[in-house]
Amino acid sequence: MPDFLSFDGACRDNFGKLVDKFQQKQRLAIISTCLRQTFSCSTLEDSSAFFKMLDQLRATRKVWPNRTNGAKPRMLAQGPGKQNSRPTAEEAARRLIILRYLVVRALSAPPREMVDGWFEHWSADDVQDFTQYAEKENEKFWRALHDMGLWDFVSPDEQHFGSKTIVTVEPQEQFDASWRIESAQILLWALGLIQELPPYDEMADHDLLEIIPSENVGGFIHSARLRSRAEIDRARDIAELWHWRSRTRQLIEDGEILPDDEKLKALGFHSYDDIVRFAARKAAEEGTISACIEEDFPALGKAYRHLNQSEWMKVGCITIERHLTLNWLCGYAPGNRWDETPTDT
Repeated sequence: MPDFLSFDGACRDNFGKLVDKFQQKQRLAIISTCLRQTFSCSTLEDSSAFFKMLDQLRATRKVWPNRTNGAKPRMLAQGPGKQNSRPTAEEAARRLIILRYLVVRALSAPPREMVDGWFEHWSADDVQDFTQYAEKENEKFWRALHDMGLWDFVSPDEQHFGSKTIVTVEPQEQFDASWRIESAQILLWALGLIQELPPYDEMADHDLLEIIPSENVGGFIHSARLRSRAEIDRARDIAELWHWRSRTRQLIEDGEILPDDEKLKALGFHSYDDIVRFAARKAAEEGTISACIEEDFPALGKAYRHLNQSEWMKVGCITIERHLTLNWLCGYAPGNRWDETPTDT
C-alpha cells in the first residue's frame, strides 16, 4: 500500500492498520473482531484478501454518474462569467492542507456497505459501542485542523462531511471526497510543488499526498507562492475546454439536436459532432491538446467519442475537479467560497 497516510501524531487516523500505517491497539482489537467474523481470520495481519480488496477500492476510485452533470455547454467554451479577486497563495496553501485531510479521511474509511455487512454479524451492544467509538475517532481526526487554526477555513460542505463517521457517511459523500485528490494535484502544481500536470486521462497518484506538508504547516502557508497568473489562466482554459468536451458528449449521448441556425450551417456545423471535430482540430493547432485523434480529443489512446461509459466517466471526473479548482484559483467563486465555485462551460 502507498505510504501516503504518514501524518504526525496529532492527526493520525487511528483506523490504523485497516489502511496501512496506524497501529492503535484499541482500534486493532475492534477491527480484528470484525475480520474474524467477516473473513474468518484470526488476526488483522492474516487478512491479505481484505487488504487486497482495500487496495483495489483505492486504485479504482468509483465514478458516480451525477458528478459530471451540469448546465448544457455553449457551442464552444467561453468562460465561467464574473471574475472576482483571486485567492492568495496563503489561501491556496490552506486549501491544500484541508484537502489533504479530506482525501485521507475518505480513503481511510471502509466503504459504507462493508460497515453495514459487519453490523449484520454483531449484537446490538457491539454496534452501539462501535458507533460511539466511531464518533470519538472522527472528532479526534478533525481536531488537528482545529489545533492548527484551519477549521474556520473548511467549507460548509466539507464540514458536513467532517461531521459524518465511518458509520454514518453516505457512499456518494465518501467517493466525492476521494476525488478531491485531483483538486489537490492542481493546487500542488499551482504552488510549484510539482512541475507538470499529467494528461486528462490520467488519475492523480495518491502518493502525491506525501508531498503536502504535515509539519510546520504554518510556515508552509506563510511562505507559499503561486505560479504566474498567465500559467494558471492557461491551465484553466484547457480544463474548461476538456469539460466542454465531456458535456458535449453528454448532449450527443442524449440525442440532442444542434439548433437550426443558418449561421452555424454556413460555417459547416450541422451537428454537435461537427463542432467537436472543429474544436479538436483548432485545439491541436494551438497546442491546447497534445494531438488530434480522428478529429477528436485524445483520451486513453483513442478518440474521446470512442471511450466506453466507464472510461468517459473517469476522464470526466478528473476534468471537473481540475476545472473547479482552476476556476477557484482564477477568482470565479463568489467571495472565493470553495463550495460555490462554478464549472460552467
